[in-house]
Amino acid sequence: MPEPTSSVFAEIALYLQDLPTHRQTVDQVAQVACEVLTCDYASVTLRVGRGALETVAATHPVVEKADALQYEFSEGPCFDAVEEGGDYLAQEVANDSRWPIWGPAAANLGLHSLLGVRLHTRHTTLGALNLYAAKPRQYDDEDVVLARIFAAHASVALAASTDQDNLRRAIDTRHAIGQAQGILMERYSLDNDQAFAALRRLSQDGNVKLKVVAQRIVDEHMASRV
Repeated sequence: MPEPTSSVFAEIALYLQDLPTHRQTVDQVAQVACEVLTCDYASVTLRVGRGALETVAATHPVVEKADALQYEFSEGPCFDAVEEGGDYLAQEVANDSRWPIWGPAAANLGLHSLLGVRLHTRHTTLGALNLYAAKPRQYDDEDVVLARIFAAHASVALAASTDQDNLRRAIDTRHAIGQAQGILMERYSLDNDQAFAALRRLSQDGNVKLKVVAQRIVDEHMASRV
């Protein structure tokens, strides 16, 4: 495969940033990486929840298994790229002393070379781009440089799509809470503050997030009108 040029990377950057949802962005980061970089399979690891690592996109189930083993064993190029920062290259995972548990397990899956590149912005580590190869000694210095360039573009697109996704969820949550307040105001002759206080009590008493309580009230109200 010819090496990607600067114009190719520019087109990739624009393509990734134009994708409408976070889900599509992470899927395409993995897919495009597999098409333009040296690897047989690719996956994207992101921090989720309270810092847990999760494979959010993969081009083949075998790399999902290999990623999961990294999280389970707390070792491997992908795990270190996220936790320690930087890039981690394993030319033959079965014999790499840095990952004595994960390496042989990955080799048993038929994966022998892996390049893990950190996905990050200036202030935040997002996760890692993982490039797997079935053959040992698959990568050279040029592959590492190209992977870093791709990862930089991918990081910008992923950060932007995450912000958009969070904003969309915040808007949806606010809309549901507003609808629920309106329903309670009409049903029980409450004012706006009283309706919100009632939602908070329901949330606290049931140990359920406010947005979930609000959506339940909206759903029940809509069902009663059918």
